[in-house]
Amino acid sequence: MGVAETSLLFLWWHGVDMRLWVWRHFRMELPADWEMLQLSRDPAAGRCVFADRYQYRFEFNWRQVPGRPDFERMLSDYQARLTTAGGLTDPQPEKRGVWRGLRGKQGGRWISRLGAYFEREACLVEAVFIWPGDPDVALQRAILEGMQPEPPWGEDLRRWRAFGMDWLVSGGEGPAECRVQPASTHITFCKGKPPRQRETFVRLGLVPEWLKGTVRDWLALQKPADVSIRRRDVFASAGHSVEWVEGDRPVRGLGRLRGRREVYRAAAWMCPRDGRLYCISVERHAAPRAADLAGGRLSCCGDFPLRAHRGL
Repeated sequence: MGVAETSLLFLWWHGVDMRLWVWRHFRMELPADWEMLQLSRDPAAGRCVFADRYQYRFEFNWRQVPGRPDFERMLSDYQARLTTAGGLTDPQPEKRGVWRGLRGKQGGRWISRLGAYFEREACLVEAVFIWPGDPDVALQRAILEGMQPEPPWGEDLRRWRAFGMDWLVSGGEGPAECRVQPASTHITFCKGKPPRQRETFVRLGLVPEWLKGTVRDWLALQKPADVSIRRRDVFASAGHSVEWVEGDRPVRGLGRLRGRREVYRAAAWMCPRDGRLYCISVERHAAPRAADLAGGRLSCCGDFPLRAHRGL
């Protein structure tokens, strides 16, 4: 058993339930009661902030850099800046595997800040822990040892996992639109300017309160106004009844004069485990089969695990 596995086993034994997140192509195991409250859509530089019921607990910051930074100089400058302008007291160096950083008190609380460089991603990552009491060394160790880049799925698919969804996106861009509200999550990825393709992932709760018809009726209303539906069907998989549609619409510009059309495909279903409605739609010149979207590109639960289909 590896060190990370041992740490996670220790946490489980002491009652800490962990949840997997994959965001900005990095995977991390965080306590299940830590929810993402702030997030950045910029793939080059940004941050996500997690909190429990009482306070902010964790920040995940990233920045694309041209090469491996000089950590010793960077940490020295960072500590000096935090000490003089940030109110940091009692600074202590920290080191855990590839992670380098420091721990100190700010505003009367212990805060741990550690950074690492991931060469394949050309990305400098910082993990910031805000402790409500004394630092939890075992929890910090488990999170840092479990944080790694998520490898690509095939040639052009990248995994994301957040807000109760597990999904695969074509290409490496960040979200173009992200609307997260109670019982409503819409995340859209676009490629190209103007967008040559659009992929949208949806998770909706409180379904009995607003769904007046069937999932098939609802899915038919989600299509763009200029899309013509050519085919629709339903299939069952692992206890999930999935509705799907296929259609197309004329492309813009000169391609429209040549009769070219853009493919639209979408799938929607109710998850019997959590009672929420899930939907994925893809708009592009060559889209995956609609029947392959559910489970193939979007997963809702362990009964319907994520899988990649050839040609997606």
